[in-house]
Formats: sequence, C-alpha cells, structure tokens
Amino acid sequence: MALPETEEGFEIWPQLSDSKHVVCEWKLSTVLMMDDTNYPCWLVLVPRRKGAGEMTDLSENDQQELMREMMRASSALKELFKPTKMNVAAIGNMVRPARDL
Repeated sequence: MALPETEEGFEIWPQLSDSKHVVCEWKLSTVLMMDDTNYPCWLVLVPRRKGAGEMTDLSENDQQELMREMMRASSALKELFKPTKMNVAAIGNMVRPARDL
C-alpha cells in the first residue's frame, strides 16, 4: 500500500473534524467516522489536497482515486451493516463551508 499523500499546507477544517474520529489514512483521503447515534456508521472521506473544496478541484487522477476510495468505504459498510439502502454524496463541499467561499 502506498503511503498517504498530503499536499504541503493542507489542513482539515477544524469544524469538519469536530465530533469525528480518524479511522485510517488511505492513499488520497483521511477517513473520519462521525459521532451520530441516528446511524450505525457514517464515514467522511477528506482528500488531502490544499484548496480542493469540490471534487472538480481535484486532478483527474485524484478524482479516480477518490471514487475508488468511496467504493471501498461503501463496500466495507455494506459488509459490516447489511443496509437496505446506502447514500453516497458530497455534503455541501468537500473541505470548507460554503460561507467561506
């Protein structure tokens, strides 16, 4: 497995990491698990790319890696929790609040 890539100067927005726990580091993303009693497990993938607020801000290679990582997370959740429905979505934007744009 390749070491995680982090662009110099990248920082996770502090409010994004509140009430979340780092699960692991994948090639592109830091995987966070949200504290939410409404769901057995809610994962948030944060690509470690400075200035990337939207998926379209990522390079084509990074977009493809993010899709692979999203599928990896989805497969793990399906295997562990056997949900009848799974939602995979970008919430707002990836790493910063809309009001900061």
